[in-house]
Amino acid sequence: MTGGEVDSETGLPTRDGFLVTTNLGLTCHFNFETRKGHKSTISVPSGSILIFDEILTKHAIHSIIPDSCPKYLIKKYPSLSRNRLSIICRQSLKKI
Repeated sequence: MTGGEVDSETGLPTRDGFLVTTNLGLTCHFNFETRKGHKSTISVPSGSILIFDEILTKHAIHSIIPDSCPKYLIKKYPSLSRNRLSIICRQSLKKI
């Protein structure tokens, strides 16, 4: 697949890979919608790792929950008591 190809059913660009996100600090509510229109919201607490196919067309943080950081993290990293840190990696399976 190349970046220019389009899915015949949805008309959306195709991608060949996945996304990994690691979350630390405050809990968030994460919205996503698949290419087939399935919508969902999940709660993502500190320490969670999300792995999803890039076939997910839309994803966003809906809200962040105050005072939800684990106390052991606050002791070591006080700034996480009022922040959320997300580390994102994208992996392409396409040969270059």
